[in-house]
Amino acid sequence: MPDSDCRKRMYGRMRSLRLYQLGEGSLVRAELESYLDVLEPMLAAIRAVQQDALLQSCSEQRLMAFERMLAGKKNPYFGPWQLTHENSI
Repeated sequence: MPDSDCRKRMYGRMRSLRLYQLGEGSLVRAELESYLDVLEPMLAAIRAVQQDALLQSCSEQRLMAFERMLAGKKNPYFGPWQLTHENSI
């Protein structure tokens, strides 16, 4: 499993306290690894949602999904034009 920023920070903070045995096979290391097995995928999912949350920074695929979502809706804030990078908010 590749190292992540979360993993490096957790181990770094635990090592800096000098209270824990973090060697291979230790119970504390096993507990940290079990936490990271949940935290790392959750953080990846959060980053994916954040990346596509705003029209200004979303992928072209997500922008097209936004346009499809708004296609049949009457919204006074959106004109009849398609939202593109040039006329985005």
